[in-house]
Amino acid sequence: TPKKLIVLDNSEFALFNISRKLKKSFPKIDIQECLLDLKDSNGLRKFFELNDIDIVYHAAAYKHVDLVEKNIQSSIKNNIIGFINVLKAASENNIKNVTLVSTDKAVSPSTSMGMTKRVCEMILLNEYKKDLSRNYSAVRFGNVFNSSGSVISIFKEQIQKGEDLTLTDPDVTRYFMSIKEAANLVIKSSTISKGGELFILDMGQ
Repeated sequence: TPKKLIVLDNSEFALFNISRKLKKSFPKIDIQECLLDLKDSNGLRKFFELNDIDIVYHAAAYKHVDLVEKNIQSSIKNNIIGFINVLKAASENNIKNVTLVSTDKAVSPSTSMGMTKRVCEMILLNEYKKDLSRNYSAVRFGNVFNSSGSVISIFKEQIQKGEDLTLTDPDVTRYFMSIKEAANLVIKSSTISKGGELFILDMGQ
């Protein structure tokens, strides 16, 4: 059990909601919140200087495929530059444990979203090679059932309205895991990691 959990987000509403749920579920853990944008390198550096951090889980990204495709420049700044800022701050403060939450769309990426995450994976592994004492790893998985921005919420709304379901391709196969499964697998991967791994999680059938 961690002594302290600091949740960092650039969305005031999302940060308020998640910290409220966490404090209710884990009253014995010191849970703090930090409203900060990862593109703010100075603010991020100050955050790491003021807090004694052991492990960083990086899950921040613009992930809506269509929106990212229409806003590539903003997505590069958020997904890639934001991640570079995290790695720099972690390195400067001698934080050895960093886990990047990636996506199966980073495999031979055909979308801008997948490409930004693949670039982050490559940056992470390159930084690990510079110092093998760092426990840097990445985790890839597919859709998380009913998570923020999940297609499930779109399907649910369409079904309630009696509308047809929107599919990108009639032959598409989607793999899902629950939010709890996804969180547990990310944490487990960080505990078994020796550094430099790219974990690809089995999404089942």
